[in-house]
Amino acid sequence: MAQNKQYTDTLENICSFAQPSNHLLTFQLMRAKPAESSIEKSSAKSEYFSFVTVAPGEGTDAQNRTYNFQNSICIKFSLQEIAGLSYVLRNTANGMGKICLPYIKFAKSSSNSKQVSVWEPPQQPVAQGQFQKPRTISISIKENNNQAISIGLTPDQAFAMAESLMLLFQKGMSLEFDRQVNSPKSFNSNKTNNSYANLNAQNNNGFPQNNSGFQPAQAPANAPFDQQTDPFGNIGDDFTNLLMNR
Repeated sequence: MAQNKQYTDTLENICSFAQPSNHLLTFQLMRAKPAESSIEKSSAKSEYFSFVTVAPGEGTDAQNRTYNFQNSICIKFSLQEIAGLSYVLRNTANGMGKICLPYIKFAKSSSNSKQVSVWEPPQQPVAQGQFQKPRTISISIKENNNQAISIGLTPDQAFAMAESLMLLFQKGMSLEFDRQVNSPKSFNSNKTNNSYANLNAQNNNGFPQNNSGFQPAQAPANAPFDQQTDPFGNIGDDFTNLLMNR
């Protein structure tokens, strides 16, 4: 009995950028490249996506801080979700967080659950004559019931991250569009082939070929030139002669 083949995707890291702080937040543009082509595999399924990973920091001194990658949390984002996160960070950085906060993304599996949230802690009132601290935009990542790992960003840092995420989204979509256009198994290939078949079924005059067996009447071979080309013959000339002879 024939067995179904198992197709394993190969993960390829296209590019990435990181935001080092008390914890390390990393964004990666990834490609899940099929190891073997499959007829059942639709080219409409995106091969490009993103990993959002946070590694908890250890140590209070910024110069001596290290990151614990063994306890890192990684969540998969689609390219559209990356664009959505960019939108949230940009608007929050510009003081318009009320139109998009709170932001929460859940990722659940049979073994665990993860979530990413963006929120803006309320500013504490200050006494008269004291400077107000800059607003803080927090990104928290949590796995199961463990304590969330949070990173605080200033508005300019959040805006810069939003711009970087948008570039990540645009790069991924550009690669994905190129892949689909150049794919020999494009889901539009059958439709395109049918269009070419319909065009080839037309004759040189741009009209569909007549396959009914009926042929239109043709002028005799010895008829004047204008009667061979004009289906109405010399109607114009006959009408002129009639008026002249009245």
